[in-house]
Amino acid sequence: MIDGPGGMWCTQIGYGREEMAEAIAEQARNLAYFSPFNNSNSTAARCAREIAKRAPGDLNNVFFTTGGSTAVDTAIRLVHFRNNLLGRPEKKKIIPWQKAYHGSTYLAASTSEKERDRLWLDKADDLANFLPDVNPLYRAPGQSEESFLRENVSDLENAIVALGPENVAAFIPKR
Repeated sequence: MIDGPGGMWCTQIGYGREEMAEAIAEQARNLAYFSPFNNSNSTAARCAREIAKRAPGDLNNVFFTTGGSTAVDTAIRLVHFRNNLLGRPEKKKIIPWQKAYHGSTYLAASTSEKERDRLWLDKADDLANFLPDVNPLYRAPGQSEESFLRENVSDLENAIVALGPENVAAFIPKR
């Protein structure tokens, strides 16, 4: 069996396998859902501790969300919230790359630039300033990977200068 579409829009799990259904049921008995914005539980705390132990440097805060789109939305909202608290309400611009996909929720979709979505769906046009696509297959003929990388870094630096560093809240890499 090939689980082709699983992951981005749905997750195929179980396929009627009793051991998987029982593992899911056991988790449901032990781990109730809590909104990550104001509650937690012992299982999430243990998981967060393990993630923090493996994270590089002093990265030791873990914030769980319900999925990738909500993770992107939450990150954008948190960086906007932080800048508001610091008295920088103009520091809101997000810099993503063209042809990137960051999710289907409103803010995440506003920082995505897949043609199929951008043509038909509304978005927060004032939020994102897109950089040229970074797919190395489309670099200029004869251009080295090093040169292409330098060009991409320069695109980011130029965008920050053009927008004004005081207006740029975050950069979202292509995934």
